[in-house]
Amino acid sequence: MIKERLRQAISGIAYTRIENRGKLPLFERFLLPILGLGSLVYRFLLFTRCKLYEWNVVSSVRLPVPVLSVGNITWGGNGKTPMVEYLARCILHADMCPLILTRGYGGGDETRLLQSHLCHTPALIGVGRNRTETAAKLFRYHQAISPHDLHRLGGKFGAYKELGKMSPLLRCKKSVINDGTLLMDQAKGRKSIGVVILDDGMQHWRVIRDIEILMVNAVTLFGNGELIPYGPLREPLDALYRADIVVIHNASLVTDQQVELIMHRLKLLLSPDTPVVCSQMVPHFFLRVSSIPLNLKEIISDWLPEQLVELEAIKDATVLCISGIGCPECFFLTIKQLGAAYIDRIDFSDHHKFTKKDLVKVQRKVNDLHGKRSRTFVVLTEKDYARSWEIFVGLHGVDVLVLHSTLEVMKNSGGLNTFNALISKKLLCWDPLVK
Repeated sequence: MIKERLRQAISGIAYTRIENRGKLPLFERFLLPILGLGSLVYRFLLFTRCKLYEWNVVSSVRLPVPVLSVGNITWGGNGKTPMVEYLARCILHADMCPLILTRGYGGGDETRLLQSHLCHTPALIGVGRNRTETAAKLFRYHQAISPHDLHRLGGKFGAYKELGKMSPLLRCKKSVINDGTLLMDQAKGRKSIGVVILDDGMQHWRVIRDIEILMVNAVTLFGNGELIPYGPLREPLDALYRADIVVIHNASLVTDQQVELIMHRLKLLLSPDTPVVCSQMVPHFFLRVSSIPLNLKEIISDWLPEQLVELEAIKDATVLCISGIGCPECFFLTIKQLGAAYIDRIDFSDHHKFTKKDLVKVQRKVNDLHGKRSRTFVVLTEKDYARSWEIFVGLHGVDVLVLHSTLEVMKNSGGLNTFNALISKKLLCWDPLVK
């Protein structure tokens, strides 16, 4: 409980404007000088690490195929994992096999989510803190696609315009590969890896990347603008200059005017020719948590018709949002847009591992809402359910729903075409000898 309170306090400070710090609770104000000192230490370590790479004391590694890096300069809630899945599906539809390299941070909930959504595809997922070593092991077994085939298929990236609108669960029973000869040696089960997707790769300088995709959350942006732990920044804002493309995620949760202001601010920090596009999470349906304790992989890949609930089910109903994600506000705003009449919420810190004590707290809140209102639902994110599915099957007297959504690159101002064209061009022109 103390650890969770501390994490929530640090998060609250990170997203409190400077002029409002005097209004923070006493505990948060007590932490301010400690966190400020921590940020100075972090800045020094970051500077030292940067110089080690700059002076070639630590060298970067070139992988045998193109690398797409998906990252951010703030801590969680920026849509990295949904973007990784989106890219993987685009690559699969271009008849290539993607390799996703991820650390498996925070108990591996994001990794389990990727595994469950991509389990019926040839996509490979390599998990490990040392991603260069993980990649090396996989490339010793699987082969890299030939430059000829890469250039032949690279132009097909993004050819399926409606990819983002369709839930992967509705098509996971079918192979998404049109020409399997490039992807797998059926006799040996070996695959030809076409593209590596580096999950959370912005600060992973050990791997040379060909495209740096930077995710920015439209709801929280850069918080108080300070480095962690005093703020949410993992790097100073001038690191934005390294991005090849910037994605304003959750753009549909703010007004058009706010999006324009964010774009204007980003243009001041970016290279003049860096494109800025928008993305959103598209809700598809809810999954009803069964009383049978199934894990997320089984729920997602072998779902039963009676477990699917239409989005309209919560319209004009009471909803209790439970979330332990990077941006609980985004989840709240999404449920609000779906038309719930009354929304209550219990927020936990990102990657929170739910316990039986948390369940008691949630059950108490559910009983309280039942006494005041009818038609009450508890709604979770897939990420939270993946992390603590065994806890939520213990809730009684209420429908527990898991919201299933996928990322979509928005078409406004030609954003989707710009996004696809940039990646396709890189794949077509990729040269393994160029660093």
